[in-house]
This record gives sequence, structure tokens and C-alpha cells, in this order.
Amino acid sequence: GLTGEEVKAVLKGWKQRGALDSYMLDITIEVAGKTDPEAADASALVEHTADKIGSKGTGLWSVQVALEVGCPVPSLAQAVLARQMSMTRAERQKNCGLIGSVVGAAPVSAPAGEERDKLVEDLYWAVYLSIVASYAQMFQALRIVDKEYGLEIIGNLPRIIST
Repeated sequence: GLTGEEVKAVLKGWKQRGALDSYMLDITIEVAGKTDPEAADASALVEHTADKIGSKGTGLWSVQVALEVGCPVPSLAQAVLARQMSMTRAERQKNCGLIGSVVGAAPVSAPAGEERDKLVEDLYWAVYLSIVASYAQMFQALRIVDKEYGLEIIGNLPRIIST
């Protein structure tokens, strides 16, 4: 229910709070406000962007290694699954033709006023906590992989992160 400019404004507010400030948020802010120069109605670029992405395999490899040493990484595993599902766009479109889709449902209008502000605040904390959970899972995986393979990652982590 929010326009691209409204999404951009919300994300800029999140960035100003500091905790979510990141390169990925900067990119998302930039893309959220872009209009499609080829669209006759000047609609948002994201409305005309294919829901498909490629993969280099590093996420899948990371999940495999974590699982090999007995360390679940559900956030990363779900991200890998979502990416892989996006690569099957033709199949998803065929299935949609057979069974229908909720994507074509009438848009729901966004709440207004205090209700909208509460929803935006709830979303902020949901994103915040999902990032904390993802970091916790990955640091746990690094500790276990480091111990299992003797890679000396943990002792060198500040140097590794800074490069």
C-alpha cells in the first residue's frame, strides 16, 4: 500500500536512526524512489522489474559448510531458497496460470495516521531483529567452522572484516 516515494521516505527515516544504516539500505532507498522512464504512467521502476535474480553460489556453499559442521543457519538458508525460487520464474508463471495467484489481487490501501506509524515502527523492529538474528547465526557458524577446521577466523576477525 505505499508508493515508491513513501517507501523511500520510510527507509530514509530508518537510516537516520543509525542502527540499520548500511550499503544495502542505501541501494534500496535509491531504487525505491526511481520511476520507470519507459512507463507511460511514470510508475515505480520496481513495478516493472522482473522477480528473478541469479546466484554465484557463495550463499549455498556457506549453508552447506555450516550444516556439515552441525550448525543450522536458517536465515541464510531461507535467503538461498528464496533466491533459487526466483530463478524458476518461467515455472512459477506457468503454475500461476494453472492455479492462480494472490499477486493479482486488488491492492490493499495503506493505513493512515497513527496506525500507519505503528505499522512502520513494527516493520522497523522486525527488520532490526532479523538482522540481529542473522548476525548471531553467522557468528555462531564462524565459531563452529573455525573450531572444526582450525582456520583461525575468530582471532583474525577484526582484520578480516576491515579488508
